[in-house]
Amino acid sequence: MKTACILVGGLGTRLRALYADRPKALVPVNSRPFIAYMITDLIDQGVTHLHLAAGYRAGQLRDWAASTIFPGARITVSVEPEPLGTGGGLRFALPFCDDADPLLVLNGDSLLPRARLEELVAAKGVFPGCRGVLAAVEMTERGDYGTLDIDPQNRITAFREKATNDSGWVNGGIYYLDRDLIATLPEGQPSSIEKDVFPRLAANGVLGAYKVAGPLLDMGTPAGLQRTENYLAET
Repeated sequence: MKTACILVGGLGTRLRALYADRPKALVPVNSRPFIAYMITDLIDQGVTHLHLAAGYRAGQLRDWAASTIFPGARITVSVEPEPLGTGGGLRFALPFCDDADPLLVLNGDSLLPRARLEELVAAKGVFPGCRGVLAAVEMTERGDYGTLDIDPQNRITAFREKATNDSGWVNGGIYYLDRDLIATLPEGQPSSIEKDVFPRLAANGVLGAYKVAGPLLDMGTPAGLQRTENYLAET
């Protein structure tokens, strides 16, 4: 696994009160852009091509990528012509992601420190016909999460919309997806991986879970950003 596509096209509305002048990926976490933590972790695990699927304030991401050096890796950026959501943005970025198949995809506003890519790859072969795997984290505190039903073979049988839950397995924001699956998404049209792709795969029994220990660091809200800063400062 040498290529990773990081979805950084979101508008970051929940952080606008703190950082209205930049995309979420460049919000500072302990004086370092959040995206730099993600990229460093992926490089440490063998990824050599980091592609940023950008949208909102994409020019800043392009400038940052052009001026920042990560030895042994290259960073590329694509810019969606209009807001396309996670699904549409991923489909637009697909031609820029070499010929990686399956393709590693990550949400650009969360970090799963204990995820290991070799284990994610292994999870893809757990049952026949698996089209994709997502990292699943067990949450034990109340919050708004999309929850997963997982059977004993680590097959996801239901992918539910975000709702207030006390506990359960949730989407960890890291995916390993067949390239032809991504290619079926409509070009140039907004769509959502979470709403339009994963529920369908789960209903068809072809979506697997890679269970990972927490924490899941979601920096998309002021409270989540503070938790992320505290955790990374301590570790």
